[in-house]
Amino acid sequence: MPAAKATLLRAATLAATLAAVVWSAAAAAAQGDVTSASELYVTYPAALKGDIEHRSALFGSANFGPHNQEIARISVLVEDTNSSNPKYPCPMELPASDSSKDEVILLMGWSQCRFVQEAIFAQDMVGAKGLIVVENRCLASNMDASTTSAAFVEHCRSLCDNGYCGGIDKLSYMGGVQHSVHIPSMIISRWDGLRMLECLELERGLAQGTLTKLNKHVTGVACTPQAPDDQKVLVNLKWNLPQESEVEYHIWMSSILNADIFTKQIWYENVVPLLVGKTKFTPHMFVYDGKALGCTSSGTASHCEDACHNSGRYCHYDPDGLGEGRISGADISRENLRQLCLWKILVDDAAESVRNDNEVKWWKYISKIAEECTGEDPEQMDPYSEACSKKVHESMGFSFDDTLSCVSQSGGYADENTGTNTILENELAKRSEFDIVRLPTIIVNGKFIEFESGLKDILVALCAGFIDSTAPDFCPCVERTDVGLYLDAALVETCLQYAPESAHSSDSDNAGGNNGVSMATLLFILVLVVSSLIAGFAVYRRRERARMRAEFHEDVRNIVGEYVRMDEGSSEGDFLGRRSTRVGAADETDVDVETAPRRANNNSGYQPVVELS
Repeated sequence: MPAAKATLLRAATLAATLAAVVWSAAAAAAQGDVTSASELYVTYPAALKGDIEHRSALFGSANFGPHNQEIARISVLVEDTNSSNPKYPCPMELPASDSSKDEVILLMGWSQCRFVQEAIFAQDMVGAKGLIVVENRCLASNMDASTTSAAFVEHCRSLCDNGYCGGIDKLSYMGGVQHSVHIPSMIISRWDGLRMLECLELERGLAQGTLTKLNKHVTGVACTPQAPDDQKVLVNLKWNLPQESEVEYHIWMSSILNADIFTKQIWYENVVPLLVGKTKFTPHMFVYDGKALGCTSSGTASHCEDACHNSGRYCHYDPDGLGEGRISGADISRENLRQLCLWKILVDDAAESVRNDNEVKWWKYISKIAEECTGEDPEQMDPYSEACSKKVHESMGFSFDDTLSCVSQSGGYADENTGTNTILENELAKRSEFDIVRLPTIIVNGKFIEFESGLKDILVALCAGFIDSTAPDFCPCVERTDVGLYLDAALVETCLQYAPESAHSSDSDNAGGNNGVSMATLLFILVLVVSSLIAGFAVYRRRERARMRAEFHEDVRNIVGEYVRMDEGSSEGDFLGRRSTRVGAADETDVDVETAPRRANNNSGYQPVVELS
C-alpha cells in the first residue's frame, strides 16, 4: 500500500509539472472589477503612510467579522545559514533586537523557504499576528526612475533570473496548502518592502544592509523617529466586505475536488440548509481554453491528449498524467458540464417554491459524485464517466435524460464536436472576467476571499457579508476565535446543530408517570444498543476509508498546491509562484532547480492551483 501510494504521488508530481510547463496560455486572464477583500495600510511613520499593494496568500485565515483587523509592528525575519531545526528546516531566525516582541507582523525576505513553511515558522515559533513576504523580483511598474529611484532600478536589474533581468507584471501568488496555518499572509512589492526595511535601519541607527542584505539604501526613503522610542513601522491589516441583506456568493470549482469541504456530507446536510433563502449562490466550473493551448489546431500537441473535447476547444487538467491512468481531463470537464446542467434544471429553471430544497439536492449530488465516481476504488465504474453519473442521477431520482438533453442543447461534449458549447463558453468568459486562477475560488458580495478554504473561514466570510440583523443565527458562534472551531466536526457540533423544541420537556411532562421498566422495554433497549453498535462500526469503517482518501489527497495537494504562476504563450515560468532561488513543490518532493521551468519576460498569465482536496 505505501509503495502504491508513493507511485501515485510521483505520478501526480509528474503530471503537475507537465501541466505547469505546457498549459501556461490557458491561465491568461484580464483583471475584472472584483477586488480582494483584504487591505494593507501603513499607519506609521509618515514617510511610509498609505495603502500598500499586496496579494493575499492562498492559505491561512482572514479576520472577517467582529475581529476584522490587526494593527501590529513590523519586525524582520532573516535567514540563518546555520539553522538545522528538523521541525522547521528553513534557515531562519529572529534578529536579537526583536526577539522579545510578541504578536508582530514579520516582513521576511530573501529566505530559501517556501511560503507555507515561512507562515508556519512565523505562527508557531514566533507567535506572529501575520506574515508579510517581500517579492524577490521588482514589479515592472516600479522600474521607472522617475517614480522610484535610479539606485532602485539599478538594484532591480541586478536581480537576474535565468538570464532575464527585467521586472514582473504582477505580484506572485502565495501558493501552498496547510490547514494548520491560521494567521493571514500577504506578499508585497520589492519597492514597498525595501522602503520598510530601510526605514527600520534608519530609525534604529543600524548599519546599511543589516536587514536588507544590501550595502546601500536604494529607495531614498527618509525616516526619522519622532521620539527615541518610536523606532518602528506600524501596519494595519483589515478585511472588509460590502454588507447586504442577502449575501451573493460564487464558487469556482471542479469535480476533481473530490475531498474538498464542498463535497462533504456536512456541507449539504448541515450548512447549505442554513444558507438557502438567505443567500444567492452561483456555481462555476473551471475550464481551460483549448484554443489558447493550441489544442484546436491540426496535429494536436501531446499536452492535449485525453485532456480536451469538442475538437480540443474545452480542456481540463489531467491529475494522473496525460494519456495515463484511469482519469482523463476530458471526462472531468464533461462531468463539470453535467453538474452545471443539473444546476440549471434543479434551480435556475425550477419553480421558486422548490429551489431551496433543490439547491441542497444539487450539493448532495456533488458529494455522491466525489464519493462514487472519482476512481479511487478500483472496483468503481470508470471515473467521471456517463455511466457513473447516470447511476448517481437515478439513485437520487433525477432524470439523466434531462441532463443529457441540456448538454446537447448547449452544444454537446463529444470529442468530435466542432461547434462551441454555450455553457462552457460562458464559464470561459467569466473566468477571464474575474481572473480566476485557483480552485476553489470564492467571491462574496463582489470581493475575492483569499485564504485556505476551510469550513470556518468560509462561514465567517459569508457571515461578514450580511447586514447584522439579517445574518443567520449561527454567525456569532462561528465568528468566535476559538482555535478548536477550525476542526469541522467541532464547528458543526458547536455552532450548526440545534436541538428541536420537542427535545426540551418540562418536569411536569413526567409527573405521575410509571417509574418501572417492563421486560419488553429492556429487550427493546438491548436490541437498540446492539443495532447501534453494528451501525456505528459500519459508519466507522466508512469514515476511516474517507479519512485515508482525504490523507492521500492532502499529500497530493501539498505536491501541486504551489504550482501557481505561469507565463502566457511561453513554455517557461516559475510555476511554483515562489522565489527563483528555491524551487520546491512539496514537503517531501523538490523539483530540480536546474531543470525546473523558469519565468520568462511576460508574466501576465498564471497556472491554476488545482487543489486535490
